[in-house]
Amino acid sequence: MDFIIANFELIISLASIVILAVYAIATRQWSLLRICAYKLMLAAEREMSLRSGQIRFNAVFDVLWGKAPKWVQKIYTKEKMKLILQEWYESAKEELKS
Repeated sequence: MDFIIANFELIISLASIVILAVYAIATRQWSLLRICAYKLMLAAEREMSLRSGQIRFNAVFDVLWGKAPKWVQKIYTKEKMKLILQEWYESAKEELKS
């Protein structure tokens, strides 16, 4: 219970992101899914700042891969989706710089 109280803001943020991702997948709004991925990446960046970048990347990827529709998982391999996620991450970093 102490963990929930201490991390309430983080839990609410992550729950909101997951709900947004499910909605985006259900309605096939891929730009909304991309925004959700950006938010997850930024949340991972803040919360896992002491861990290596690869661990953070894998944490974000595992959440997104688990939420991806089955037909996406059949079309794309995990490796291809990791490349796409890396491209999204690079794009998000560029947008934050401007």
